Amino acid sequence: MSTIILLHMGHVTASLPFGMHVSYVAYYKKIISHRYGGVRMASFKVTISDTKGKSTSKELKDSDATPLLGLQLGAETDAAIVGLSGTLLLTGGSDKSGVPMRSDVHGASRKHVLLSKGVGLQAAEKGQRVRKLMRGNTISEEIYQINCRYDGELPVEKQEGEEENAQDKDSTTSSSSS
Repeated sequence: MSTIILLHMGHVTASLPFGMHVSYVAYYKKIISHRYGGVRMASFKVTISDTKGKSTSKELKDSDATPLLGLQLGAETDAAIVGLSGTLLLTGGSDKSGVPMRSDVHGASRKHVLLSKGVGLQAAEKGQRVRKLMRGNTISEEIYQINCRYDGELPVEKQEGEEENAQDKDSTTSSSSS
């Protein structure tokens, strides 16, 4: 007559003797999150580059970042998650310790891969192969930075100093023309 604890879709149910089921959602979530490091919400720095070579960086947290979870490198997603219209192509990224993502490594985990060229290998001689630590091609909570290519042109953001200079130029040209 032992108690069996089942975890189904984030909902914990204890199966008691005589076929009784009692739900202990809040209590067991607290135990599970404490025991296994807690439920971590995703937070990403998204670097977006456009077709003209301009790039910008935005930070996505919590519910804004969840549409990116589970996507693979090379996938296209809606640019509305970063406040743009159009699509974003996921091109790369890295985790919190700087380990780069690689499109030919499957999954979201870190793996030691034998490389002869490409992403994550600097200045290999001809015929040389090096075993390096790489992150898989799937975006997970461990990813820190995501690199994207925007299909349009990024809007130009004026800085405070530029706005004041523009207003001064307008006021001087209108007073000199009078």
